Amino acid sequence: MPLNHIPVALILALGNAALLPRIPALADRALPVTLGCAVIIAVLATVRRAWVDAGLGAVIALILGLARLRWPATDGLLLVLITTAILAFVFLNATLLIGPWSRFFRPRFVRLMKHRRHVGVTGLLLALTHVNIVLSSYYNNQVPLALMIGSNVFGAASIYIIELLGLTSWDWAQGKITLRSWSIIHTLTLLPYLGLLGLGWRGGGLTPLEKIILVGIAVWWLWLAPWRVQHFAHRTPNGWRQLHLLVYAAYLSVVVHIWRGVVGNRPLSTQVVFWLPVVFVVGSHAIGLFLKYRQQAVRRAAASAVPPRTITTASPPPTPS
Repeated sequence: MPLNHIPVALILALGNAALLPRIPALADRALPVTLGCAVIIAVLATVRRAWVDAGLGAVIALILGLARLRWPATDGLLLVLITTAILAFVFLNATLLIGPWSRFFRPRFVRLMKHRRHVGVTGLLLALTHVNIVLSSYYNNQVPLALMIGSNVFGAASIYIIELLGLTSWDWAQGKITLRSWSIIHTLTLLPYLGLLGLGWRGGGLTPLEKIILVGIAVWWLWLAPWRVQHFAHRTPNGWRQLHLLVYAAYLSVVVHIWRGVVGNRPLSTQVVFWLPVVFVVGSHAIGLFLKYRQQAVRRAAASAVPPRTITTASPPPTPS
């Protein structure tokens, strides 16, 4: 039986993310090491006939190879830093597009729903590689120092939320964790975010608008809590779904992080390339929500138009006189 490629892929990707910037021998060969990991994952997935996973590994390897050909004199670790950041953003956009587009184009895109988790986790692993290289290369692995820069606060917020979603995206978590446990998880996981927010606030790199956005994310976090929905909205929520609605907060944080950290100071052409997928994702979700609520309104109207069923009973036989 062929080797299960998923555990191997996770070990390779996490090991590469953690060790690459911290071991000089690996850092000096950052690009070939990362490319080699992607090739191994693609080959193992091909053997298992997991074609989407094989395609993800092949795309990563191809982009890394093209980056080296395009910028042969650039330091390999820097190329990996930039490439993983771009690919992580691309995969995050792809993950968010699968949902609404499966509603627009049934059944073609519905088949992609089962692969959405792997695309999202791949983006998370690439983002972790990017984050570890940045922390090690520019901030001596000191998180408070990194959080003195406003864009990094949003980057840290996004990676924390996406890590949380990745850790709870497996089937067991969806089927076995009770609603009470989800309420506890949802509330307790807010505490590290508040700690991150406090460090960023003390760092002094946040503008007033950015502070409002970060506080708004905390309010949104509490608003989505299963215990709040259950007690105040008087309905039984899906705890897993309530937590995973935080993906919108993560996406907003990613957009602010990239804009403030890189794209905001680049030429107009770069800004347009950045905003096009963002507008496309936001627009797709807006249209998807509109269609969803319109369908619900049609169903409610149809249900109210049906006259209530009346139960008739046979009249008793006449009483003989």
